[in-house]
Amino acid sequence: APLSDVMGWQNSLALIGATSIVGLGALMLFRGIPEASGPTIDSITVSDIWWAARSRVTLLLGVGDGAVLALYVALTTWLPTYYNEIFGMSLIKAGFIVGLISMAGVVGTMAGSAISSLTGVRRPLFIFSGVIVGLFGFGTFILNNEILIYISLIVVGFGAFFYLPVFLTVPMELEWIKERQVPVMTATMFAIASGIALVPPFAVGHMTDSMGTYIPGFSIWCIFAFVLLLVSFLLPETGPGRRHKGSY
Repeated sequence: APLSDVMGWQNSLALIGATSIVGLGALMLFRGIPEASGPTIDSITVSDIWWAARSRVTLLLGVGDGAVLALYVALTTWLPTYYNEIFGMSLIKAGFIVGLISMAGVVGTMAGSAISSLTGVRRPLFIFSGVIVGLFGFGTFILNNEILIYISLIVVGFGAFFYLPVFLTVPMELEWIKERQVPVMTATMFAIASGIALVPPFAVGHMTDSMGTYIPGFSIWCIFAFVLLLVSFLLPETGPGRRHKGSY
């Protein structure tokens, strides 16, 4: 918002988008460095891709992550406008407040990684995120108290990223998985989640236009976020801290 006051919103978005050139420059600079030698992995086959698409664990993880990602996208897309229109906040302030979600996510990722490493379990992290993300998601738009809104946004951001380390770890810990199937499974999980996350911006906008209020649109995705909680009870515990080993 401050940049748009100076150079217009198109130029502001272009400037922010151009920062990806830094990553491109790093790739061009370092791509010629030989990689350390490691074990040879068999090439990925069509059957590996088909297997990943049909795997129960892949579908559960993809849908669970998609449920939380859908709420994250819905809130970060529409909350600035909501706070501006309903609470009379400036776009600068509204944008900063919603940015707390991402900042809290950094802390959530580190905390999730540390706790998972210390405890050796995975499922409790899914359960924790599945409870707090949807619950505090309601607080980001129902509460009319700035401090409580801050708290709600921070908790949502923390929970939305807290489970990600174990989300990426579970495929590598399945006893029956082949090494070459891990990247295929992970890519499929992300594809499912990203596909689900395409819907919320359009859904919230359409419902707001039709009903004249943001509440139903936001509420649907808060409820949907609890799917991660449901998924957590259907997933196997793959961490070294599990009590009993078994098939997945």
